[in-house]
Parts: sequence; structure tokens; C-alpha cells
Amino acid sequence: LDLLLWAIMMNRKELAQLLWSQCRKPVRTALTACIVYRNMIRKVSLEPVVEQKMAEAGHEFEEYATGVMQLALKQDLTMALDVLEEKIP
Repeated sequence: LDLLLWAIMMNRKELAQLLWSQCRKPVRTALTACIVYRNMIRKVSLEPVVEQKMAEAGHEFEEYATGVMQLALKQDLTMALDVLEEKIP
């Protein structure tokens, strides 16, 4: 997760996507990435082009989380609900 966050903060979307694809908790990680992108847009002064790219990347990670959950729901409802209810340490 640390490297993924670093990639997001350095605006390295492709690296962030690669790191996400290797993570153990794809829903949690994708939502975290989405939130980080959105917070960076709100709290950091960015050029409009960079801001737009970060907004698109945040949306893509949101779609990743949604896609994983939809797939999980189709395959195993109990597992999908467990993922949503899992406590974060």
C-alpha cells in the first residue's frame, strides 16, 4: 500500500494500477486510492490538466472497486459481504 500511495502522490497512474493489480485487498486498496486522488485534488494546488488526470484516475479506481465487488457478488455472496464487513486494523 505504501508504494501505491507514493505512486499516486507522484502522479504515476500506470505504476499505481500495476501495484493495485498485485494487492491482496483489491476493494479496500482501490477505494483508498480513489479517496487519495480526490483529496489531493481538493487540498493541493494543481494545474488544471493534472487535476483532470487525477480525477480520471480516481474514477478508474472507483470503477475497479465496483467491478471487483460485482464479480464477488456473482461468485459468492457470503464472501462479498465479508469483504464489506471486514474491519480495518
